[in-house]
Order: sequence, then structure tokens, then C-alpha cells
Amino acid sequence: MTEVVSTSHGKLRAQTQSRETATSSAEMATSNLEILGRIPESLSGRLIRNGPEPLGDSLSQDGVQRSSSAMLHQISIASGRADYRSRRILANAAFGNGAESGVGIQSLRGGPNSGLVLHGGHVRALGALSNPVIINSGLEVESIDDLAGSMPFGIGAHAHVDPVWDEMFVIGASPRSSTFHVGTLDVKGRMRRVVEIATDTPIFIHDFSFTDTEIVILASGAEMTDGGVSWNPTAPAYFGVLPRDGEASDIRWHEVSPRVVWHFMNSYRDGVQIVVDHVAHRAPIATAGKSALLPGVTAPQLRRTQINTLTGETTDEILDDRAVEYPAIDNRRQGLRHRFAYAALASSRFNDHIGEFDALVRYDFRSDQAIDHSFEEGIIVGEPVVVPRRGSTGEDDAWILAITTDTKNAKSSVVVLDPQAFGEAPVAEIKLPQMLPIGHHLLWVPSL
Repeated sequence: MTEVVSTSHGKLRAQTQSRETATSSAEMATSNLEILGRIPESLSGRLIRNGPEPLGDSLSQDGVQRSSSAMLHQISIASGRADYRSRRILANAAFGNGAESGVGIQSLRGGPNSGLVLHGGHVRALGALSNPVIINSGLEVESIDDLAGSMPFGIGAHAHVDPVWDEMFVIGASPRSSTFHVGTLDVKGRMRRVVEIATDTPIFIHDFSFTDTEIVILASGAEMTDGGVSWNPTAPAYFGVLPRDGEASDIRWHEVSPRVVWHFMNSYRDGVQIVVDHVAHRAPIATAGKSALLPGVTAPQLRRTQINTLTGETTDEILDDRAVEYPAIDNRRQGLRHRFAYAALASSRFNDHIGEFDALVRYDFRSDQAIDHSFEEGIIVGEPVVVPRRGSTGEDDAWILAITTDTKNAKSSVVVLDPQAFGEAPVAEIKLPQMLPIGHHLLWVPSL
């Protein structure tokens, strides 16, 4: 019942694609979704996706979706069944005080329309230059976390949790300030420390990474402005390494070739080396569905940078020369050496829609192998999420979940993949009651 409540690594070839994708979806609650295959009995929890969805006609003149309104989509899975709920969260900055709102719409400051994080038993929705929004299991806003007023610019679209100490790291930067702030929250979600770091110009920080002893940040030719992100293609980039309990004077900057990093895969210590796996763009052009490659700009590639902490020297290695984004690992390995990783992949039939991907890829860095899971033509896929099986300790003893959209038939699904049979058909496909727009990030919340 539906209730509307308001393995080859070939380089890409130039090719133009045209497809229909949704720009917004409805608030909806649906139980007992149709399932192809069988959901594993041990898979129990909530899959939540966050992303910007305009309310009404909120597209800019160039057709790019720029909305601080967030739509949360939740698929609740238990005992082989699945239910669905979606709920919109409005931002006052974009929509006044919510005068246009319908049933179930919430209003608040900021735009929590990008990331999601689970920490201290609370799910937080995140967006650039805003405070985290704490949501409950019904996707209702419980509160806005002002972080005790310690982050003057709010925080960015990503926060990361140390799986060993259960601390959470956040970063806040502003287009109007040549400083940014790095915050550490304790296991109860209380701000433990904040470090203010000065830079020559306002820098763009969408994501960051950490090891068991450092925070890793990228400063590049992408600079924040009131109008968005400006780009200097000749400016070098610098990885900043800050000891987790260090002060601003302790940060060290290490030069690398020009790049923009929207998303890090992971970082870890290997002796005196810091290993940073990340997706490197040659320009900040990753607006979903509207990111035609600029002349001379390569597709985003998975890279590994190694920083020698004794000499300051850096080395770069391309791990995959195909277009990939949204890297993911078992979160129990964040900040530690990982063997397996996953990402959304644009195959050779894609090129100029960098925000759209038609495959997933599984990396085994020990055997140096990559296995692709391709979808039928017309199906695009978003970020994968790694869901460890109950009681498991191995990185590949998990399920891989992702949301797909069939652009030919205007339908969306959740696919459940077995990483040990990654190239084979999904173990299960959960049919969603409406077509979802291209979204940003996923979060898995396991059942207690």
C-alpha cells in the first residue's frame, strides 16, 4: 500500500548520451515492496539516501539542479522484507520559512542535502556551510546540532567516524574567510577540540580523510567564492597533514599535481608513508548529469598518493584510469589499511555525463584485480555502500547495496550484491515505488 503524505581498464571515448532522469520525487510511505530474488535473512537495517531535490521549478537557467532542499529516501529491511519512506527537508535560505511546504515538510537553516553520518546512535544529515541535522527513524527532524557554537561556518558535506575510538571529525570552511576549522567530537557527540587553520585564500573542502594519527586535507586551485567554486587549472594542489591532536602550527603541506578531490576512499599509515586513496578530478565539474568534459580535462580517476612524512616527498599512482566516483570501503577499516574497495564506474559507453555511472567496480588491492558489475543499457547507478554481515570480521564478508535508476522505464531499485560473486546477478533487487533522481550519498544503519 502506498500512502502519499505530502574487468578491463580501457580509457573512455568521447560520446554524447541523452536520457531522461527525474529532478524531484514525492514524499511517500510504502510497505512490503516487490522483491526479485531473496533478501538475505541476516540483512537487517535501514538504507538512507540523501540528495538535493528542488521543490517545483527550482532549476537554474543552465538546467543544473541547484537546490538546498534535501530529500531523504529510506528503505527499511528486516526478515526478508522491505518498506520505503521519503521525506523532504527544506532550507530557509532557499525557501524562506517554508510557506510552500506541504504535509510532512520541515524547515530549518542550512542545506543538509549531501552527506549522512551515524555517530553516537544518531543519524545526521549534512550539507555545505550548514549545521548537522539529527533525524529519527521516521526521517523527521529531531534537532539541529549547533556543535556548541564551535564551528562558525557550520561544517561541510562529509564527516568521518574513527572505528577504533568512535570519535567523529568535521571540517568547516567559508568562501568569505581564509581560515577553516577542524573539529573532533567525542563518543557522545560533544565537541572535544577545534583547530583553526589559516590559508592564503578561501579553500574548497568537500571531503577529507584520516589515518589512525592524522587528518588529511586537500587544498587546490579550486577556491570557494560567493558564486560557487572558481578554478585555476595551473595551480598546484597540496595535501595538508594535521596530527589528530595537533595545533594549527603542526600542519604540513605537501605539493602534488593540480587536482580537485570531491571524495576520498581512505587513508592509512604504512611506516613513514601516509597512503591516500582518492578520486582525482582535473576540474570541479562533477554536477550530476550536466558535467560534459572540458577540452583537455580527463575523467575522474582513482589515484593513490603516498606522502613521506620524513622527507615530505610525494608519489602518485593511477589505480584506475577509467571514470569512477563515490568510492567506498568497509567503514571498520577507515583510517586503517584496507584490501577491498568499491566505486561507481562509467563504462566505455559513457563519457560526458560524469555524474552518471552504469556499473560498479570492486577492487582487491592485494591481488591487484578489479571486477566490474555492469548493468543493462539505460540503467544508472549511484554510490555503493558496504554492509558487513552480522558477526563478520572480514572485509569481503559483507553485502554491497546501491540504488539504480532505469531511465528507459522510469523506475528505481535497490540492488544487493555479493562481493564474492561480484560480477554475477544481484542476490536481490528491491523495487522502489517511484523513480528517484540522481542522488548523493548513502548510509546504512544496522538494526540493534
